[in-house]
Amino acid sequence: MKALKFSDVLVVGLFMIGLLVGVIHIIQTEFMLEEMEVEVATQYVILIEPKS
Repeated sequence: MKALKFSDVLVVGLFMIGLLVGVIHIIQTEFMLEEMEVEVATQYVILIEPKS
């Protein structure tokens, strides 16, 4: 087994970090979209409900 070069370690490290950031970003986006949908739905209900 040949020793890993520093550049190899750097590339793999950057790749892993990029992957992690991407996954976190996707999760955050999904979560934010859900929150926005709930907010819009709540406002919609408030608008539709008859004023008593």
